[in-house]
Amino acid sequence: MRLGYLAVLCALVAHGSLADLAAPSGRVLITVSGSIISTNRGALEAGTPSLIGFLDTGFEAAAEFDQEMQDAMPQSEVTSLAPTGQTQVTYAGPRLMDVVTRLGAVPQSVSVMAADGYLAEISVEEMTIHTPILATRMDGRLMGLGIHGPEMVVFPPTWDADIYEGLRSKQVWAVIHISVD
Repeated sequence: MRLGYLAVLCALVAHGSLADLAAPSGRVLITVSGSIISTNRGALEAGTPSLIGFLDTGFEAAAEFDQEMQDAMPQSEVTSLAPTGQTQVTYAGPRLMDVVTRLGAVPQSVSVMAADGYLAEISVEEMTIHTPILATRMDGRLMGLGIHGPEMVVFPPTWDADIYEGLRSKQVWAVIHISVD
């Protein structure tokens, strides 16, 4: 499976699609750091006066995305229950694996951090088999910070109770940072 991602990475490099990202022109929704090649911002030291720095996350370089950059990526939809479990909604956004491979990563896993510091690790197998999205919209509307946004990891529903229980804690809302391992 990892050979497939390596082939995609080689193809991107060969076609010149893996250059540094343009800087976001709008409000930054999410920051991705770790084992990535394509970046658009420099280092952040843990403890720096920012939400990510306050959560003791630092990095050498990262990729920041605004809404326009996220919307430019291929979009997927997942219809599922809202985190409250009472209503069915349709989420939309790019696939999580597409976001990290767009940055030149050949991940083994990603650590997804919420604005409150909640952290979940998602393996490459989970990203490949269950195809979670990094949702920015719920029922066609942008998700604000008070409405599970600005980003939320959403897995497609599964009828297997054991798999569902394993993935439920990885559906992180209010995502602000992803670290690629």
